[in-house]
Amino acid sequence: MSVKRFLVCVDDEVIGSSDLEGQDPGMGVACGPFFPTPSYEKVRSTFELFSAAVEDPRNEGVLATYYAQRDALGLTLRTSDERTVPAATIHITDFSRELGDDGYELEVIVQDRETYERFFSTR
Repeated sequence: MSVKRFLVCVDDEVIGSSDLEGQDPGMGVACGPFFPTPSYEKVRSTFELFSAAVEDPRNEGVLATYYAQRDALGLTLRTSDERTVPAATIHITDFSRELGDDGYELEVIVQDRETYERFFSTR
């Protein structure tokens, strides 16, 4: 696997990467396919909770549990040259058990327009 431009970390351990080529500047969102590392296995169950909540939207407790567990991970986003990207939200969609390697996506919402322009508008 080639090194992607952005790295998702838990406690400074890289759990995956993405180029975040999909962009919505007005909403401060960047997204793209997510490529997990072997370290992702330690946190996979958290992101599979979101998949379970989507499959059964009547079970609001699962979604609340997902958000609590995701936020407790303290996810960080870094560039491949080690700059930290201030992010309001980092979300990994994981439908890989159903879709294989195509079942992962990373979505990042940044804190402000300046951050968005600094990290995503220079392409």
